[in-house]
This record gives sequence, C-alpha cells and structure tokens, in this order.
Amino acid sequence: MLNILSRSFNHNPFTALDEVMNLMSRENSNGNCCTVHAPAALAIDIRERKSDFIVEASLPGFRKDEVDVQMHDGMLTITAHRETSNEASDASAESHGQWIRRERSVTSLARQVRLPEGVSGDGIKAELTNGVLTLHIPKPAQLQPRKISIG
Repeated sequence: MLNILSRSFNHNPFTALDEVMNLMSRENSNGNCCTVHAPAALAIDIRERKSDFIVEASLPGFRKDEVDVQMHDGMLTITAHRETSNEASDASAESHGQWIRRERSVTSLARQVRLPEGVSGDGIKAELTNGVLTLHIPKPAQLQPRKISIG
C-alpha cells in the first residue's frame, strides 16, 4: 500500500486516496457482501469574469432530469445520478427463457464548492449541452470591479 501512496501522491493526492480505497475494498470483499461506493467527485472548471462566474462540469450521457444544482449559503452543490438496467419486460423474458444474468449500472457524481461571500442563487442560469453543464452565476455588486475617479 505504501507503494501506491508514494507513486500516486506525487501526481495527485486524490488519485492516491482512490487507489487505497479500491485496494481496501478488494481486500475486504469476500464475495458474500456488497461494496458500497460513494459518489465520484465531479470535475469542474470555474472562470471569473467581470460580472459573473462561469462553472462548467462534464456530465456525459446525463439528461437534465438526472442533474440537480443547488445553492445554499454560498455553497454550490451539483449532483448527478443515473440508474440503467438491461431488463426486458416480463413477456419478453418468458419468450426468451429464464434470466441467468442481468447487467445494471448506477452512476453518481457530486461536487460542492464554496463561492465568494455575497454570491447567491438569484439569477443563476444553467444549461446542459453535449454533456457539459454550464452555470452562469452573477456577481453581486460589491464583488464587481469599480472605476474610481481621481479628483
């Protein structure tokens, strides 16, 4: 395990943590129990412009109804959750025989980020296009640059 930490920590400490958690999960799983995985961290980019902040998050394959964006006390929270199943209807299952295996997939992503004091949820515009969630978050007047005239 020390090799994993020393090898990964030099590049990204979160990668090292993921590798350790995966290793522990494999070692503690004896086939008789299920491993529970927490939501993966959602990668985001934040740009600051004169009058607003732009937040972009990659959410490939997610639909609007699978994404939740909330702003509370200066904390922006983005979550995405999707469950898929390759199940067929009962009639189809009967005509094709008894199930031996069915594949299911659950994908959860989440990210919280604190924005500067004074930023609120008012006026936030969100769009999900081609797998990229883009948020336009207006800056409050006190955070916007002001020109000061010299007297």
